[in-house]
Amino acid sequence: MARDYRKLRGYGRWCTSGIGSRCSRLFAILPKPVSFLMMVVYTQLNMFGIFRNSGWILLSILVASPFSIAAERFDWKSAIPRIRQVLNQTFPGGRVEENYPIQIRDEGDVIGDGTGEAIVWLGTGGASTDEVALMRIENGSPVVVRFKEKNGAVQASTFLRGASVMHSDDFKLVPDKHAVYSVSTRNDSEGNLAECAVTAYQWNKSTKTFDWSRSLTSQFRRQVCPKLGT
Repeated sequence: MARDYRKLRGYGRWCTSGIGSRCSRLFAILPKPVSFLMMVVYTQLNMFGIFRNSGWILLSILVASPFSIAAERFDWKSAIPRIRQVLNQTFPGGRVEENYPIQIRDEGDVIGDGTGEAIVWLGTGGASTDEVALMRIENGSPVVVRFKEKNGAVQASTFLRGASVMHSDDFKLVPDKHAVYSVSTRNDSEGNLAECAVTAYQWNKSTKTFDWSRSLTSQFRRQVCPKLGT
């Protein structure tokens, strides 16, 4: 948040340094209601010829707004028709909605841009598991997240969620670590935990992928597997 504040403050000073067209870049990174308010203020100041020396006014309003450094949260449920198209394009032949309509199963701001990510059930899976995909927002539209695996392969992946007497699968969001992980367990014939596998990925802002993380995989395995009975 502090970094976002410094970024906005820098844009504010740059915007008010004398060239009005520069302000379009500042307005572009703000939520629409705040951007509209700022545009009105800018117009009024410019009209009276005092904008050049009134950068502090613009910055004060910007900081005072509770929405100034937060992006608008994406409404995943209302975007189901678009999500359906994206899933079918990303996973051709993937049996999307084979059994049931797709659903939003979980949401969280994992990558930290304020719009939020969603775990989407594809409407298919096995007898006791559901197949899900992680989606994020890119340029205002939902896209399926790409994962960089341990071997370096980059692809859009699906994960399993569900459980039976002998096994369980889950896929979790960990916003405070900008990470996600999958966990799979298997019990022996006596009901005791025999296996517990965890794979963790962390958001890479440069490549816009979730990359396999050795350290987080180990950390989450220590946290999650004991709770499952190991």
